[in-house]
Amino acid sequence: MTNCIENFKNLSAQLGQRFLQDGRVSTYLRGHTAAADECIKQLAQSEGIFGRVALVALGGYGRRELFPYSDLDVMVLLEQNPDQETAEKIERFLMKLWDMGLTVGSSVRTIESALEESAKDITVQTALLEARLIEGDLLLFARLQKEFFSQMDAAGFFRAKALELRQRHQKHEDTPYSLEPNVKESPGGLRDLHMLFWCSHAAGMGATPEEMLAAGTISNQEADKLKEVHRALKSFRIYLHLIAGRHEDRLIFDLQTALAQAAGYKDTEHQLASEALMKRYYLTAKSVRQLTDIFMQMFEDKFYDEGYVQETVIDRTFIARGYTLDITHEGAFRDDPNAILRAFYLLESSAPLKRLSVSLLRELMSARDLIDEQFRDDPANKAMFMQILKMPHGVSHALQDLNQWGILGLFLPEFQHIVGQMQHDLFHTYTVDQHTMRVVRNIRYFTRSEYAHEYPICTRLMQGMKDNWRLVLAALFHDIGKGLGGHHEKAGAKILQAFCDRFSIDQETTDYLVFLVREHLTMSLVAQKQDLSDPDVIKRSAQIVQTEDRLNGLFLLTVCDIRATGPKVWTQWKSQLLQDLYWQTLPLVRQGGAPDRESLLLQRQKEAGEMIVKAGVTPKKIEAIWKTLTLQYYLRHTAESIAWQTISLAKVFPTDEPFVATRILPQNAGIEILVYTPDRTGLFASILGFLQKKRFSVLDARIYTTLDHKAFNTFVVSDNGGRDIGELNEKLADELTEWLSNPRELPKTKPGKLSRRSRHFPLQPLVNIEADESGKNYLLSITCMDRIGLLFDIATILNKYHVNLQTAKIMTMGERVEDVFLIDGEALKDIPTTVAIEKDLLEVLTPEL
Repeated sequence: MTNCIENFKNLSAQLGQRFLQDGRVSTYLRGHTAAADECIKQLAQSEGIFGRVALVALGGYGRRELFPYSDLDVMVLLEQNPDQETAEKIERFLMKLWDMGLTVGSSVRTIESALEESAKDITVQTALLEARLIEGDLLLFARLQKEFFSQMDAAGFFRAKALELRQRHQKHEDTPYSLEPNVKESPGGLRDLHMLFWCSHAAGMGATPEEMLAAGTISNQEADKLKEVHRALKSFRIYLHLIAGRHEDRLIFDLQTALAQAAGYKDTEHQLASEALMKRYYLTAKSVRQLTDIFMQMFEDKFYDEGYVQETVIDRTFIARGYTLDITHEGAFRDDPNAILRAFYLLESSAPLKRLSVSLLRELMSARDLIDEQFRDDPANKAMFMQILKMPHGVSHALQDLNQWGILGLFLPEFQHIVGQMQHDLFHTYTVDQHTMRVVRNIRYFTRSEYAHEYPICTRLMQGMKDNWRLVLAALFHDIGKGLGGHHEKAGAKILQAFCDRFSIDQETTDYLVFLVREHLTMSLVAQKQDLSDPDVIKRSAQIVQTEDRLNGLFLLTVCDIRATGPKVWTQWKSQLLQDLYWQTLPLVRQGGAPDRESLLLQRQKEAGEMIVKAGVTPKKIEAIWKTLTLQYYLRHTAESIAWQTISLAKVFPTDEPFVATRILPQNAGIEILVYTPDRTGLFASILGFLQKKRFSVLDARIYTTLDHKAFNTFVVSDNGGRDIGELNEKLADELTEWLSNPRELPKTKPGKLSRRSRHFPLQPLVNIEADESGKNYLLSITCMDRIGLLFDIATILNKYHVNLQTAKIMTMGERVEDVFLIDGEALKDIPTTVAIEKDLLEVLTPEL
């Protein structure tokens, strides 16, 4: 027994080494399966399992696809329930299978119990569909096969598997384009192909591409494509198992580079080996999705006859059959190439139509070679593409379908290079083309009244916008410059300019579109990295956008872009910042100018004063508090913030005791904290130490010292742990007051550990200190990996050198942060000391590997 298991393990290792050298998929899988078969036979013989017994391989093992660490599914088939002696032999045999080093899935059944379980459990039914005799009673196995297929309800099986497919796709966000896809379970993965083979087998239409071709189920072209993508996905999975040294079906960041190198990919000037590998995977998954859509619809048509459906001839190429758009004859697209784009327009613009027929999709796939330079230059095709963009509804679906079926990249060659392109950063979750499609989808949401309650401002702006198709086109091109080197927004603007020239778009519209793409990062950067209470910031923002139409378009595109980046990137705080920037910029572009600082200051004081008096605070108390404040304070806060802080402080002013007030920001964007206490060295770091201990993330900090030496600090914090923000707010003021009343020794700083994603996308920390325009203060810019306690560690270093922090702008993008601090202190006037500060910051910002 020991010898056969050792032989199996040695042969498995040899097969793995050989595969890493030659990459021959079929040789590996069949060799590994045969080795397992031989070992199982010997183990059964060693336990004396003979007679009316059949050893049956199920699942992937049954179809001779035993991957390096996939499950070994074995059924012991008996003619009748075993006696005690036989049962003990079988139990010992099954236990020995685990010594082979694979996860064993085992069952002991009679024909009757196998069929009974199959009728109750679709998983068992699917496994039996691929049953294969390893050793034993051939007649017994044949009886099982005959009775199993005689009882097979192909329509019911298809219905169950179709539901299973939808649920599995939903679990993986219905996309094969995540940055760490599962080659087996994700949409476009191996399981989708298995689904096709299972449904075809159950219907008697063939279990393999060869059998399906022989049965007339598929064409030669489809058979070749099925074999090609099946082989590619199996290759990915073998590499994954061998390189990981375990059962691993996810193309995780840790393995992508090693897998690419093992598969023979090389880094080039413009593309990493891992990027080339992943692009190959995404294109393979895309082909699988196309085949899945065609064949699942084909099975649906076979099993669910609609009976009589009304037929309506649309034109010489298309006919509507019920809710299905079909072609009138074979070779329709070759007779009428302009119909390729028209098909997608008709599908979305005709109310009864909901899908494209199998015949149409098959013709479409075979006619894609017609999309050449002549096709792209045809005025009719250009006009149809613009007509699709301008449809009142269905635009997002049409563009997604055009991309899904490979038409969009052929018609717009500039789009092709971003199809399946990874984004090597710490915040994007999808490939560039899929991110782009999500931005388009988000924009179109704002045209629909059912989403108005979620995004009232965006919906109102979109529905009031003239020619809102312009935003769709800008979204389609906003990231098209990625992967070309340099600033992608500038490259994208040039590409869009060329598109507009080619499509004869008027100059005014062209200028608008080019502006949106060139500046599509601007509002996000200003809102998250600059002080929105500074009138100069708002003035510069207004000078960039110039018109209300541009401001509206840029705001909408920015919101949709951030929301499409990844599920954790968009937050209510970012939403609030963008809205603040929008509403403050809007009056300036309407008026065509900006008020001076003095006028703005007086206006803020007036508005704040009115709110404070209305809250019941006496003018005398207001004057007493405001006498301790300088111009700098009023320029850092909005009128509403000044009012809230003054109203809160008036309850205890004057006081030498620590005072803390908190409030929940609109839309639960975060908790705003006001801290008023006698100033002391290390106060800011102490507050951050408390916030770190309570697991809060600091989104914004404004540090101010009054004329009577009181700290007048405000913070905006959020919770990343899913806790109830209301409950947190109730306790926060008392807990922070107690913390400040009893100063503690601050914990020492320590580098944080990298996440898996951060290790794969390493980001070297950047620290820069330079004087601001006034020469009195300094700007500290930091770019690094995000982690809990980051701001506390920065504050501790600054405290060590007696550097004062005035404001902090925290910009978090996934696992990357770009923070900007306004600081001052005598130490900053000395160059060697400044260098030492930068060195210490770099040391604490560099995480442990």
